[in-house]
Amino acid sequence: MEIATIVAICLTSCLGFISAIVMYLLAQKDARQAEQIKDLYDKHSEDSERLQKLELTVASNNYTKEEVNAMMLDLKTYIAGLFDNFKELIDERTKNL
Repeated sequence: MEIATIVAICLTSCLGFISAIVMYLLAQKDARQAEQIKDLYDKHSEDSERLQKLELTVASNNYTKEEVNAMMLDLKTYIAGLFDNFKELIDERTKNL
């Protein structure tokens, strides 16, 4: 065998060995990334469920716009009635003076 053939065979073997090592390391990295992606997806699912529960809690603890408008109208009517009563009381007291 010629020296060039032996060198070519050795280089091919070394390159094959190096390629195998690189492929192994890339496979390990892919496995870690796959696990990280799975963990992130699981966390996202949990966060999504918690957010839905929170939205339901917030919605159940708050009034709708129509309810708030009705309460404000009732409050406005009540305060207007108090001022009318106060005005009548002042008018009555000033007549007596």
